[in-house]
Amino acid sequence: MRSFLLALILLTPTLARAQATYKEMLDCVSGTAGARAVDGSTQVSMFASECSAVCPGIAKLAGAGSKEQERIFVSACCGADAAKLLSLPIAERWQKISAACGVPVDPPLASFQWVFFAKANQWLKKQASSWDPRVLLALHDIFATSQKKPLHGFELRLPNAWADHYTLASAAATWRRDAHGYGYVLIDLSGKLFVGRWPFGFFSDKGLSVNRFPGNEVKLSALRRELDAIISGDEYMIPLLFDRTLPSTRVAEVVRALHGRNLCLAVASPSGPATCHSVALEKQATSKKPSAPSQEAIAKQHGISGVLNALSDKEIPSRLGEKVSFKGSVADLVDELDALAKKNVSVGLVE
Repeated sequence: MRSFLLALILLTPTLARAQATYKEMLDCVSGTAGARAVDGSTQVSMFASECSAVCPGIAKLAGAGSKEQERIFVSACCGADAAKLLSLPIAERWQKISAACGVPVDPPLASFQWVFFAKANQWLKKQASSWDPRVLLALHDIFATSQKKPLHGFELRLPNAWADHYTLASAAATWRRDAHGYGYVLIDLSGKLFVGRWPFGFFSDKGLSVNRFPGNEVKLSALRRELDAIISGDEYMIPLLFDRTLPSTRVAEVVRALHGRNLCLAVASPSGPATCHSVALEKQATSKKPSAPSQEAIAKQHGISGVLNALSDKEIPSRLGEKVSFKGSVADLVDELDALAKKNVSVGLVE
C-alpha cells in the first residue's frame, strides 16, 4: 500500500502537466480556428489570445499595436534583443529574427506573420511526443483542418522586394494598410508574367507550409481566365507587382487584359510588406450613358468599389478618373499616380 501511495505521489505532477497540456491544446485548437476565421491583420492577436502556451508573455500581443507585437514577440518568444533586430533594414530584418528564433523562413515571404506562426508550429510539433492521446487528437485536428481548408490559413504579406525578381517603387500616396486579398499579378525582372493565389501559411507536422509563390506563369492572353479561376469576385482589389525598372506599358497591358477587375499598383511601404497605391487603375470606358449618376454620388453611397464597378460597366462619366500616360518606367508611373493623388483623383484610366 505504501509503495502504491509513493508511486501516486510521484506520478501526480506528471498527470497535472499532461492535463494542463491538454487544456493548452484545446485552447490552441480554438485559437487556430479563430485566427483562420478573421482578417489577416487580426490573426496574430486572435491566435495569441487563445494559444498562450506557445511562449511566455505571448498573450500580451492580443491588445498591442503591430510594432509593439513585434517587440514583445522577439523579446519574449525568441529571447533576443528586439530593439537591435527590429532596427535592421527591412531586407534582412526578418531573416535575422527567424534565425534568432530558431525557425526556418521562406526568404521572399519573410515577415512578422511568417516567423510568428512558424514559431507556433514549432511548439505544436513538440507536442507530438506527448503520451496523452487527447493531446495527439487535438494536434491532429489542428494539422488536418489546416490542410483541408487552403483558403483559411494565416494570411502572409507580399514583400517590397524579392532578390533577382523585383523591387517595388516607393510612393507618396498609399493605402493605410498592407496589400491583402486572395489573388495578385506579378511581372518579374525577366518579363515573365505570373498570377497566383494569395500566400497563406498552414500548420503541418513538417513545419509551417505555404501555398506556391509566385504562382503560375501565364501568357497575357490567358491572364483573365487564370485570375478568375483563383478569385472571381469583383469586390476584391488585385495588386499588380512590377519591378520599378520595367516599362510602364507592361502595366497598361495587364490593366486592359483585366478590364472590369479592381486593380491597384503595388508599391513599397516602410514597414516591409507591399501596399497599394491610393490611385486605382482601370481601363477607360469607351462609351457612357448620358443620364448617369455622378461618381461623387456613387462614391458616397458605395465607396471606391462602387465607383470602379460603375466605371467598368460604363455607367458613369469618369470625372474622378484621369488618363495616365504610361510613359517611361514603372517608377515614373508611380510619380504620375502620386501627382493624380494630390488632385484627389481616385482612378488612373488606361486607354
